[in-house]
Amino acid sequence: MKKLSEDRLQQAAEWHVILHSDDPSDQDVEEFEVWCATRENARAYQEIEKVWGIFDPVSNKAGSHAVKSILEEQTKVQSRRTQRALATTMSVFVIALIGFNQWVSRPGYSLFAALSPAYLFSDYRTGVGEIRSITLDDGTELTLGTFTAVNVSLDPSSRRIELVRGEVDAAVASDAKRPFTVFHDEVEVTALGTRYSVHDADNGLLVNVTESRVQVCHVGQAQTDSACTSVNEGAGVRVSGGQTGPVIPINRDLYLDWSHSTLVVDDQPVTTVLNEFQRHYPGRLSFNAEELEGIRVSGVFKVTSISESLTLLGRSASLVVTDDLPYMTQVRKRK
Repeated sequence: MKKLSEDRLQQAAEWHVILHSDDPSDQDVEEFEVWCATRENARAYQEIEKVWGIFDPVSNKAGSHAVKSILEEQTKVQSRRTQRALATTMSVFVIALIGFNQWVSRPGYSLFAALSPAYLFSDYRTGVGEIRSITLDDGTELTLGTFTAVNVSLDPSSRRIELVRGEVDAAVASDAKRPFTVFHDEVEVTALGTRYSVHDADNGLLVNVTESRVQVCHVGQAQTDSACTSVNEGAGVRVSGGQTGPVIPINRDLYLDWSHSTLVVDDQPVTTVLNEFQRHYPGRLSFNAEELEGIRVSGVFKVTSISESLTLLGRSASLVVTDDLPYMTQVRKRK
């Protein structure tokens, strides 16, 4: 997707302040609708709204009210010209934040997600490249993968884990009176046995069953055969767009071994492995996919030490790995 220009983002920031003031005029609204009619302008305004949502999840007018109160205290001026000047000043920070987000964003991670209240105020969370194990009061062992957040609710009748984002593996303690469920958006995954993992991937929710079986259900639908899918040990499903895909065997050619925090790879394209490394690496991995085409690798790599894993990968696949800049690693084919 084409990067938004600073001029366009600044215009969007100015419109945001005008429209979220106490008294936007009918003319303001009409002019905004004309401006927002183009796709790129609409995208820019959505980015500005997203930034304000990070700082105030309750009311998207809060930022404008704060700015307006400062204006009243310092200048006591309510003119549209002053309002636009203030919007221009405010937009410097917003544009810088958006620009930085566009630079650091990659599959599975964005600055906005890292700053979101849902992530920051979750019960348990991990940073990029961190894997954390938690023993719940009922004896269940939860393992949180990279950049993951969960909320835990244990009561006398149920055990529910909200997957806010990321991936979690659950070794479920037996309790016949209290079902154990991991839920995300409109999907509930309930244990009918021992161990399974749930991953909020970019292309849907991935459920893999390591031991026994689970039931994957869509919330809000009648609990019929079409609404729920039973998944047995050694299999998994992907849920996307309100639909559960076919039950298929777990991919043993590329999978995360939760018990050892390792990525197990068997004859996979090196670009696929590097993309998986990127999810666990706090910086940016830079490589040319066309240059590396045709290179395949196998091995067991630590996801908690991607720098070490990159060194090992470089030796086994004849790659040159350089990290001259902090949080910036380049991978090239050895000539």
